[in-house]
Amino acid sequence: MTMDAKPYKLMAKVITPFITGIVNKAVQKDMDAITAYCEDQSKNL
Repeated sequence: MTMDAKPYKLMAKVITPFITGIVNKAVQKDMDAITAYCEDQSKNL
């Protein structure tokens, strides 16, 4: 998964790398939770 963002203003250029890192970590945690849920559901069948 990729996220493309092109900030034009100075403040956005400074903050964008931090936000990108936070979003990537959050999405990764969500995907791990979904994977664990699906694996648990498949074991219960």
